[in-house]
Amino acid sequence: MRLKKSHKVLCIAFVLFTIAGLVLEFLSHHASIPSFSVENFQKAIFHSIEKSDDLVTQIANDDNLSDETLLDNCFQLKQEIAVFIYQNNELLFWNNNSYVINEEAIHKDGQWHFVHLPNAYGIYKWYNRTDHAAILAFIPIKTDYPYENNYLIKSFLPRFKIDDSIEISDDVGDEGIIITAPNGDFLFSLVPDTTTNIHKPIQTAGFVIFTISFFLLLILFFNINGFLKTKYLTNLQFFVTTAMTGAVLLLGIYTGFPRLFFANHLFETKDYTVSQLTNTLISLTTISLFVLVALVLFYAKVAEKKPKLLVRKVFFLFYLLFYFEIFKRIVLHTNISFCISNIHEIDYFNIWAQVLVFILSIGLFVFLLIINDRQIKPQKLSKLIPVDFLLAGIGIFIYSLIFREFVTLFTGLLLTVIAFNYIWTYLLDKKITRNIFAVFMLLISVLVFYDAYYFTAYKKSNKYRIQAENILINGHAPDDPFAILLLEDLDKSLKQDHKLKELSAGTLETDSIINQYLYQKYLQGFWNQFTVHIRTLSKNSHEMSYYVRFLEYAGKKIKNTDFYSLPVSMYDISFIGLVDIYQSDPEYKASDEHKFLVFEFQPKTNFRSYSFPDLLISEEADAKRQKQISIAKYEQNRLTYSDSKYNWNETDLIFNNADEGFSKLKYKDKKFYIFKKGYTKIVITEITTFSFRNFIFYALFAVLVYLLFAMGVSHLYQIIQQRRINPPGLTGKFQFVFIFMLLISFISILIFSLNYIKNDYQQEQISELEKKKHYIQKSLQDLYYWTEDIRMVDKQDLNNNLQELAYRYQVDINVFDNAGRLRGSSQSLIFSNHLISDLMSPEIYFTENETQNQYEQIGNLTYLATYTDLLNGDFLQIGFISIPQYFSQTEINAKLDQFSGTVVQIYLIVMILSVILILIAGRRIAEPLHQLENKMKLMRLDGKNEKVEYKSKDEIGQLVEQYNRTVEELEKNTQLLLASERETTWRTMARQVAHEINNPLTPMKLTLQQLQRTKDINPEQFDKYFVKATQTLIEQINNLSRIAGTFSEIARMPEIKFTAIDIAKKLVSVIHLFKLDEEHIRIIYDGPQSDVIIDCDAEQIVQVFNNILKNATQAFKRGAESKTAKNKTAKGTIKVVLTEDKETITISFTDDGPGIPESIQENIFKPNFTTKSTGMGLGLSISKSIVENMGGEISFTTALDIGTTFTIKLHKKRHEN
Repeated sequence: MRLKKSHKVLCIAFVLFTIAGLVLEFLSHHASIPSFSVENFQKAIFHSIEKSDDLVTQIANDDNLSDETLLDNCFQLKQEIAVFIYQNNELLFWNNNSYVINEEAIHKDGQWHFVHLPNAYGIYKWYNRTDHAAILAFIPIKTDYPYENNYLIKSFLPRFKIDDSIEISDDVGDEGIIITAPNGDFLFSLVPDTTTNIHKPIQTAGFVIFTISFFLLLILFFNINGFLKTKYLTNLQFFVTTAMTGAVLLLGIYTGFPRLFFANHLFETKDYTVSQLTNTLISLTTISLFVLVALVLFYAKVAEKKPKLLVRKVFFLFYLLFYFEIFKRIVLHTNISFCISNIHEIDYFNIWAQVLVFILSIGLFVFLLIINDRQIKPQKLSKLIPVDFLLAGIGIFIYSLIFREFVTLFTGLLLTVIAFNYIWTYLLDKKITRNIFAVFMLLISVLVFYDAYYFTAYKKSNKYRIQAENILINGHAPDDPFAILLLEDLDKSLKQDHKLKELSAGTLETDSIINQYLYQKYLQGFWNQFTVHIRTLSKNSHEMSYYVRFLEYAGKKIKNTDFYSLPVSMYDISFIGLVDIYQSDPEYKASDEHKFLVFEFQPKTNFRSYSFPDLLISEEADAKRQKQISIAKYEQNRLTYSDSKYNWNETDLIFNNADEGFSKLKYKDKKFYIFKKGYTKIVITEITTFSFRNFIFYALFAVLVYLLFAMGVSHLYQIIQQRRINPPGLTGKFQFVFIFMLLISFISILIFSLNYIKNDYQQEQISELEKKKHYIQKSLQDLYYWTEDIRMVDKQDLNNNLQELAYRYQVDINVFDNAGRLRGSSQSLIFSNHLISDLMSPEIYFTENETQNQYEQIGNLTYLATYTDLLNGDFLQIGFISIPQYFSQTEINAKLDQFSGTVVQIYLIVMILSVILILIAGRRIAEPLHQLENKMKLMRLDGKNEKVEYKSKDEIGQLVEQYNRTVEELEKNTQLLLASERETTWRTMARQVAHEINNPLTPMKLTLQQLQRTKDINPEQFDKYFVKATQTLIEQINNLSRIAGTFSEIARMPEIKFTAIDIAKKLVSVIHLFKLDEEHIRIIYDGPQSDVIIDCDAEQIVQVFNNILKNATQAFKRGAESKTAKNKTAKGTIKVVLTEDKETITISFTDDGPGIPESIQENIFKPNFTTKSTGMGLGLSISKSIVENMGGEISFTTALDIGTTFTIKLHKKRHEN
């Protein structure tokens, strides 16, 4: 037997993909291949330089930029080319305010040069127009912010299409790729990151190729019977191939080879780490898919499932343990969440993990199919229940010994599966339908999400208990990146303040002056959050020594500053600063007069302030923040510390009855986690309340999606098995179109609604800003009533006033002078950290548009900003006011998320109800059509056909009415046809009878004539011949009697005598007799040996078995006679299979003989038809009559040179036709 073409193609494809993956594996580790096109990058540089030259030429031809088209062109190109125009060393024009360029530190030789700005890499060129005028063009290449977060990302500009891990250097290195100007001058080098060796295209392609290779391996494994040249596998073949394939996969998982598959950068190990064999989702998915395919292979392609039912249930118990433990570890030992209550919590890792558990759940169902094999007779419940519960008890006991926790959840899962198995086996008769599968998966999914909710609550409780204990023992460090940034800026400012140095050089009486100076100039940004105490101490004082020792023990230094953070829950102080303002003066530091400024920042309880933009928080600091929880400390029932994220009560009125140790309390729909020791309590609560309703909706939605996916896979499997696509029926088409239109309408309405809400909220923001803008303008006008130029105001004083106004109106405020330069800001850190330059937006400053509102951008953050004039008491413009809303996009996104979540929930309910209604309506519409279909399938010419009842007068009603008329006409025509057929049959029978009777009559006549002639001619021989003639006549008369008896059988079958018999035992007995008689023919029986009781005629059913088995053995003999003389022994195999369900039994007789030619198949059950040289051709005709008289069915399928299968289906209870 040769391999099929499809198997060869699979092998070749697997080998090719594996080799391709190994090549990519080698390249990812050893080959030095640039992850970008150097030529394209160089072309992009040249193209930008060319555009820059053209733009500068246009600007040079228009001295005053009076051409609006040119001005618009400058603004359109601002992301690609930043243009700065200088006159007498004064900046007159700029089209981009994102980049901070120091005009004095650049080359002015008219050539392109590389420059590293505080927030970007790029190249620039100084164009000299006249002696006093010049144009500076800057082409940004890669952003380089001082830190990174969700908004600030160090990345190349999109037009360069290069990996962000590539570094830019101004040195010519051996490993760098040189980039030049058009004239060939060196600009900079591109240096790949050799430490990470990440080549994303290769790794992505390698992962895809190895994934395809893995699925091809699974397909090859599932079709292993084709390679072993057998239709069904033996148990040994299955276990050997499974063990070998599994060993290869486990070896790959353990060694992590190939790394492009098991350790790809797309799936970091931090997302799942439990053991060496299951340290990533890739590993778990590999194991899960392999186990599922192995189960399906065993169910579908292992012929002799020898393991007894008890053994199968033991293996099922182990699989259930494996399933529950994997699911538990995914939830408890990872950051993956099944309890989704917010749309932002959905990511592909969460979805992947849930799909993985869903795949393992399908394995549970397949295992139930293996346990409930139809060839196994169902046992009585009285015998089965004790065994099952004994096994369940053993499994629960083993689980409790090994794992100890969550025994109740495991018990619930186990008992649920057992209960479902009982219902499926004894009430639904092991029927395998999509609805049964859907009910099982729905049941398991409900348990999965319930257990996930319980696991998550357990994990959260443990996490907060450990955290509360640590806080009580070690204290809680301040979680305030805003304050840390302010302290960094304060440290820098103090060390550069010369006036402060002069004040500190005085006597102790100047302490109050220093304090007043510091409060007014630097500390107003801290007033709302901290109580600040300032002291001046000599470096040799005892108090200074105490501070130093204390900070060495308890403090944590804040970067490169003189400030330290403390565990505030222990010391009631968040930060301490020992600021050495004379750090750069070694002579003063050596003197005994060397003094330090000591700052103590004591937090105010329940401080609530205007939010600080996430733009200023680095990714590292953001990762350390605990955004979702708030912490408080109560001592003697008084609040002594809180992190200000939640409005804690000053007096403990809620937690005073908490038990000693760790406990949980729910108060006003909010959970509190309390750790109490003596009179001290650490309380933790979640800021964002978990929405159980949202979780339920998500779980419901996920279950529906998974069920649709599973049913799609089931349908695809049926297509593969049947090798044809069954077109959907009328109901299916109707339901599909309705659901499709429902989805289209949902998506359309959602998109329209989101756009409407976004636009509406933007208008609301603008309107609100307009109101605040007028209030702020009036407040600043009152503050600077007599100011003629805002540049005359001290910057720090201006910043302090802007911070007060910002806190009052809950907005940020920037003030620019009349030259467009920044003078003050409530968020000065944005400018001091060089996230943006101190220039005003050019679209506002250089145009006369009436609209003073626009969206601006810093990194990936888009925000709304409004502008107005800063006026003094004489209504003269002394500057510009800018009011940016750094939270505008965040707030819009939050509103959109809230709305979309609500809409999705509503539409989910609507869709579920609609689908239920459409299913009901579809069934109502399809029911009469199905009745018509079934009636037409059962329509017979030799029986009574039933009509369809349908009362409606619609189109279907007309169709039913036409069908009923057809039935009436058919019945009339059938009677006529039957009468004609009976007459034709009896005529044929008469001719056959006459022919058969005539055969013995001729020798009888000749014998009598010879007897008479003998008597007349030779009387002496008469007696002797008389005896011989008598014997001949008797033989012929017996032959006539046999012929008459044979034909009477077809005309009048004996009456059926129904009795309860063991059909299995009868069948086994007949097979045994044939085995003894036909020793060269192998007869295999597959089915129960006894205890299959049905109502039938014992003698006649044995006659049927004899006829079918006799025909099969004779077919082998005829096939042997047609062979050569050397090999005429009849050999072959007959497989007899007995199966049963609740109402019927089915017996099939399959041989591998020559088959039945198509030309004679329609006559096989007709009387007197035979292909043998002997016999009357009545065996199968009589068998058919016997089976049908018992209310059963007999049919056959055949294929030339393959074999024939006769199938008998009988009812267990008396069912006369």
